Amino acid sequence: MATAKHFPGHGDTSTDSHLELPIIDVDRARLNSIELPPFQAAVDEGVGGVMSAHIALPRIETGKLPATLSSMMLTGLLRTEMKFAGVIFTDAMNMQGIAAHYPEGEAAVRAVKAGADIVLYPPNVEQAFLALKKAVESGEINETRINESVRRILSAKARLGLDRNRLVDLSKVDKVLGATENQRIAQQIIENAITLVRDKRGDLPIKLTPAQKVLFLTIVDNSEGWRDGVPGRAFLAGLTKRHPNTTSVYISEKTSPAEFELINKLAALADAVIVNGFIRVSSFKGSIDMSEGEINLLKRLSSIEKPFAFVLYGSPYLLAFVPELPTYILAYEYYPAAEEAALKAVLGEIEFKGKLPIELPGFYPIGHAVAKKKTTG
Repeated sequence: MATAKHFPGHGDTSTDSHLELPIIDVDRARLNSIELPPFQAAVDEGVGGVMSAHIALPRIETGKLPATLSSMMLTGLLRTEMKFAGVIFTDAMNMQGIAAHYPEGEAAVRAVKAGADIVLYPPNVEQAFLALKKAVESGEINETRINESVRRILSAKARLGLDRNRLVDLSKVDKVLGATENQRIAQQIIENAITLVRDKRGDLPIKLTPAQKVLFLTIVDNSEGWRDGVPGRAFLAGLTKRHPNTTSVYISEKTSPAEFELINKLAALADAVIVNGFIRVSSFKGSIDMSEGEINLLKRLSSIEKPFAFVLYGSPYLLAFVPELPTYILAYEYYPAAEEAALKAVLGEIEFKGKLPIELPGFYPIGHAVAKKKTTG
């Protein structure tokens, strides 16, 4: 069941709601024009679920009440105004955006009163259940309200056929997800998302002759735990196929000062430098997790007088730490297909079509993009 999240819009904040409650200082007009249209489109297409956001919107909802606990947001806006009839899930209730501000039993009761059908991941399931039971027994929550959620949940299960078969045929998953048409659409979405945020010197697209030397650097936030193998592998494979005279270096938190010096020497000898940066967006992380050596290397490379491209995968916020970067390309995801799309854009084989989905505070607003046409057939 498809689920749209996080309602009414979690994109425009650099605060991690796993760690604290984000405050979104926008009015209803801005919400109507930016955050709500994707949710309304999903509702109009019959999306089965919507997940709430642990964010406060003080210019819309009184005080710092999170949207997850706001009847104005979940019932008034989502149910009544936007006509959503499916299942409302809370975001995980063990996140500090909620857990640090409300006792868990109280938080569960507030969420259900606000309009949530499913209270996701309370820190203690038993305490949350007992608090809800007590609220129903005392009349704080009407039993009719509980029945409404139960019907929505059972209806969703019936539409999915879970009353007849609760098991997924795993042998068919790859055939469905890997179907040619699905793969084509996925690649189109990724290619359309590649965003050129900055190209101060006009380096892009990078044009290279077969004889020119390219230095390709892959910089990761941590060398462990990458789900699709070594990051940068797909970009490198495509780059070396087009330009065999490419030298590749992998950089992590384990890279030594002597290795950084060698990389600087290689950059001086290269005709062009292309850097892929990988910063995972992960729960309870609270930092960009790039080493001082990695950041200093990016600062030094930013001053080189030769074609330079920097592509960032994952978190889009590195620019605040390395404002010197002359180019700044966002691919958002870590998939090999995102690397392949970024490579095509860097070399001018496809256009940069993406626009910033968030603000880069102090640098660029939502919707910003540098227009570049493709230069190859």
